[in-house]
Amino acid sequence: MKRLYGYTALATLIAAPAWALTPQEAWDLLQEYNQRTGIELSAASAEADGDALVLTNLGMSHAQSAEDQAEVAIDVVIPEVRFVSTAEDTVVMTATDSYEGSVSITSPHEDEPLTLPLRLAHPGFEMTITGTREDAVIHTLAPNLTIDLEIDLSTETRSGQMPLSFAATDLDVRDHVTLGDMLRSRSEGSIGSVRVAGHAEDHPVEADAAPEKPETPADREEAKRAQQERDVQGPGRIDFAIDFGPIRGNADVTVQGDLSTMFTSGDMAAAVRAGMNMASQAEIQSMRITAEVDDINDGEPRRTTIAIGAEGMTAGLEMNESRAAYQLGIDSSDVRFESSDQEVVIAYTTGAVSTDIQAPMLAGPELQPFKIAQSMQDVMLGEDLWALISTGRDLPREPISFDMDITGDVLMERDLIDSEMQKLQLELSDPDLTDERRTEIMSEMMNMGPPGELRTVNVNQLALSALGADATASGALNFPEGGEISEPVGQINAEFNGVNQLLDRLVEAGVLEASDVMPMRMGLMMFARSVEGETDRMVTDLEFREDGSIFANGQQIQ
Repeated sequence: MKRLYGYTALATLIAAPAWALTPQEAWDLLQEYNQRTGIELSAASAEADGDALVLTNLGMSHAQSAEDQAEVAIDVVIPEVRFVSTAEDTVVMTATDSYEGSVSITSPHEDEPLTLPLRLAHPGFEMTITGTREDAVIHTLAPNLTIDLEIDLSTETRSGQMPLSFAATDLDVRDHVTLGDMLRSRSEGSIGSVRVAGHAEDHPVEADAAPEKPETPADREEAKRAQQERDVQGPGRIDFAIDFGPIRGNADVTVQGDLSTMFTSGDMAAAVRAGMNMASQAEIQSMRITAEVDDINDGEPRRTTIAIGAEGMTAGLEMNESRAAYQLGIDSSDVRFESSDQEVVIAYTTGAVSTDIQAPMLAGPELQPFKIAQSMQDVMLGEDLWALISTGRDLPREPISFDMDITGDVLMERDLIDSEMQKLQLELSDPDLTDERRTEIMSEMMNMGPPGELRTVNVNQLALSALGADATASGALNFPEGGEISEPVGQINAEFNGVNQLLDRLVEAGVLEASDVMPMRMGLMMFARSVEGETDRMVTDLEFREDGSIFANGQQIQ
């Protein structure tokens, strides 16, 4: 029996995970992880309650500031937080449903901070922590999350408040956290919907009954300006809402040391050299922005409404020692801008829109690739905009499309996000900067030039289609070392369809005079030649030679 008991005990020991997480370890993990992401956690007390750890008045504070930038500080206090063991390696954290806090913003050019009270609520919130203190998965669920802010808009001449609210439903995020010399966070999740909404009104403040008489010209000018704000502008109002949903996304971030220093050091390139690596993707099914604004224009009341919508949005961001990349895609969108003091409603719709920008991140002795791509398909102007262009004339109302895809190589002489350039740009934002110093800074920035030197450019696609005509171009150019960017070497091939027919239509519609069209046709013939057997198709072959000369279809034009 003893022998059997020994084997049973050994089996039990082997089966029991050595990494069993306790409530205290879960609390320690959250403290360290949040500290390394720039958030300080501290509790007034932490007491054991059976298998649970109960924290009272848990304080959360976050302060972020970089050199010469505004400091943003967030402080909240949660009355009670409970950590409860539910399995051998799992701890569940719950918290008080609602609590209050504040956001303080201190500008480097202001003495007093702007403090905004806030209120948070998340009924049904639950966080499950699994694994070990050094390697854990944090699963956060929040069926309903709301944050309410109150922004004071008051000035010496105007008074007003702006309540601002943020609401999210069905938040579900898993974050795999690895703590060590390198902090790594691999997260994925979804949100059912997000709404940001605000309402603001402001009113003129009555002047003092017996204001002091301005003594200097500057005082008199300031008094005049203040009185104009009171008497002319009148009351103002804005209501807006931004709706997203549903949202899915993921992110993978690795950084040496603390994540917060990546943003506050002011030197992103140094963080990348130290091992920082980040990549994230997001999918948003739909977005809708609406706003209504009441104000005074030239002494008359004016109402402006804005509506912007998009469907099928995707976005990606990547930053590492190889490159910085940004991608954005939209399946379709619509825009409408209307104002009571304008007869024309600005409106248009688009089909697919995409942006893809990739650039080298760090300086180096070797050539590095870059990419700039932009596409906008099926742009249709609204009735009022089209009426301005067509003015009742017989013009083909067809969608406008544009495609650009350019790649190449560049020799990076400075980092893409250069710390010295950043410092100069931040100094320019100082409202008290003297004109003399501003001129000096602009001169310094001009002398620094671009961070890299172009060596090759590949025009993979350049296309425009509008009003029944289209043009396309492709080719490759080289820029010899030390050469001028205005003197490339290479060839560009282009094709034009329907241009002559479009010019005829513009003359018939009265948009152009016949006398204006002839110089256009002659200019086009200098660069392009008609294709035999084609009614309205022209091509051109532009050749850029090393001696600076340019040939079009074999004929020198420069």
